[in-house]
Amino acid sequence: MKRQTMIHLEAITQVGNNKKRRATTIIIVAVMIPVLLGFAALTIDVGAMYSVRADLQISADAAAMAAVSAYARDPMLQIRLGYGGDGELAATISNGTAEANRVAATNNSFGAHSTSINPADISFGWIDATSSTSAIDTSVVSENFNAVQVTVRRSASSNNGALSLFFAPIFGRLSKDITATAVAILDDRFSGFNTASGVSAHHSHRHSFGFGARSVLVCWR
Repeated sequence: MKRQTMIHLEAITQVGNNKKRRATTIIIVAVMIPVLLGFAALTIDVGAMYSVRADLQISADAAAMAAVSAYARDPMLQIRLGYGGDGELAATISNGTAEANRVAATNNSFGAHSTSINPADISFGWIDATSSTSAIDTSVVSENFNAVQVTVRRSASSNNGALSLFFAPIFGRLSKDITATAVAILDDRFSGFNTASGVSAHHSHRHSFGFGARSVLVCWR
């Protein structure tokens, strides 16, 4: 009788321990789920942000390069020769803006089939090509214009829309605004290059280099 009682008590104790283990496991899982979702958000959403940022930078670079080509057309050449006026400057800006939008439309980013540029995000002016922090100056005389700055956005206020996030909405963050800026400079002081080894010069050359969040592209003619 005593032995049966002891076995019964052991069984009750084992059942109680199993219930405690299950309760502990449920608590641990409940605590770890937000942590795991947080890591998923960090991995997937942040990866998507970097991917879109790279896509936008490509679009901004290409759009700026396309826009600055307007400085090599007849209206700007007339301005630099001294007999162009407001009409020629307007034509230059119009040509550059159209080229920027045309090229940007062929580049997409994650979740967007094409890229559009807000008119206010295209600036024509002068910039110091030797400075990594020089801002574009739109107040200089038009004959000194040498640069175009283009900013491409994925935001709620742009036609491209903000980047929709995957796991972050669980924590109350539905989307993320991302921007990329590029400056293209046309430097027509050079007509070619001549190396010490005697290799023939290139008549056109493109060099690109990055400064923080801004890309600067220099075209030499």
